[in-house]
Amino acid sequence: MAESHTEHDEHNEIAHVMSIPVLLGVFVALLVLTVLTVFLGKPELFGLQEGTFNFGSADLLVALIIATIKATLVGACFMHLRYDKALNASLFVFSLLFVALFVGFVYADFKEYNSRKLDFKDDYKDKVVFDYKK
Repeated sequence: MAESHTEHDEHNEIAHVMSIPVLLGVFVALLVLTVLTVFLGKPELFGLQEGTFNFGSADLLVALIIATIKATLVGACFMHLRYDKALNASLFVFSLLFVALFVGFVYADFKEYNSRKLDFKDDYKDKVVFDYKK
């Protein structure tokens, strides 16, 4: 019985205690990035005209970059990847890159599909496909 306690003694330590200034810095950074996301998405909430910050097709890219920065901050500080093995941190970063890659593929496919859909509507807008009156 005594042996089982000695095996787990190494896990009783408090690991990676982060200082209050670091935690407050991460908190402020997350708040600023959240306000920036809302500001870029809805500038009329801040008294500006709608469409003031229009990045065109890069809107999604800007939002994903901000979200990636926020996820990296959370992962590094609150998931302790900053103090963990480099392999775990690199797996986290590569998983974020793969998510960005897949979202990029979906976005490219959606853009292509949307242009075809609009062409289809223009070609058949005068033809009746289904008559609801019958």
